[in-house]
Amino acid sequence: MSDLLRDSTTAALEKAMDGTAARQRVLATNIANADTPGYVRHELSFEANLRDAMNLPILAEPERVSLVDGLDAADTPDAAAPRGPNGNSVDMEHEMATLGKNTLQYEATSRLLSMEYRQIRNAIHEGRR
Repeated sequence: MSDLLRDSTTAALEKAMDGTAARQRVLATNIANADTPGYVRHELSFEANLRDAMNLPILAEPERVSLVDGLDAADTPDAAAPRGPNGNSVDMEHEMATLGKNTLQYEATSRLLSMEYRQIRNAIHEGRR
């Protein structure tokens, strides 16, 4: 989308969709390795950094958009997760619950982003009248 029509809300929603899609891949990897001896489950976090970037009061809109665009999600091993007898730390109940929550986050973010795009489209069409 053109930078002229892109604000920090749109950038944040796009980044949230990227983050939830990346988390989906991490969760799928965890699930695929549920029986792999010694496998340590991974987590992916991005929400805190995104929230912090959106809450900085001193940034002008273009700087905030650039800051949000530059954020990366952190894929880290979950060293605190308890390990089973084979050294694996994947708990399928936890993974499936997290997968469901992540799916809902992705769908909600997708709907919000769609609404943002619809508002832009409506504004453009109203301007033609």
